[in-house]
Amino acid sequence: MKRFTTVLIASVFILAAGCNRGPKLNVDEEREKVQQLRKELYDKNSLLSSYDVAKEAIEKFRAFGLNFPEDSLAQPFHIEAAEIAWTMGEYRLSVEIYEEIAKLHSDSESMPYVYTRLGSIYNDKLKDSETAEKYYSIVVEQYPEDEFVASAKFGLETLGMSEDEQFRVILRKQAEAEANAKMAESTEQR
Repeated sequence: MKRFTTVLIASVFILAAGCNRGPKLNVDEEREKVQQLRKELYDKNSLLSSYDVAKEAIEKFRAFGLNFPEDSLAQPFHIEAAEIAWTMGEYRLSVEIYEEIAKLHSDSESMPYVYTRLGSIYNDKLKDSETAEKYYSIVVEQYPEDEFVASAKFGLETLGMSEDEQFRVILRKQAEAEANAKMAESTEQR
């Protein structure tokens, strides 16, 4: 009887463990599904084709990124899910997805972009300058040679400013650069 009870308990545990796993996902099949969905996502003008397809794409692209982080298309699809969420005005969801990417792919070459994007969403859309500063600072401090450092420095310089105020800063800097170029040109001509 004792042996039967032991076998019965072991069988229950094995059965329970098997039930919790769910179906095994096939990376090739899932990749094909998200690639097909991506073809349906945009219209001929490269705009999102529909709200429903966009919502499905966020879900499926994100799941692909989470389920197959080592696949070469995982991170691009994961980033695209975050971008679609941002485009749809789902800023908190976009942040959530970008933060997932940062955890999954902390050593990726895309991290300066991800952190800069997080900084801009926190600053411009969520009005959280403190968190924006954290992400911009990561780019400046940890990736000093990256192309996104200029954007991160601009983000730090314009923390807490509205997008209109930021645009005025850009125009002022552009006017200053043009004036400096003219002055340098006139100096060279002498």
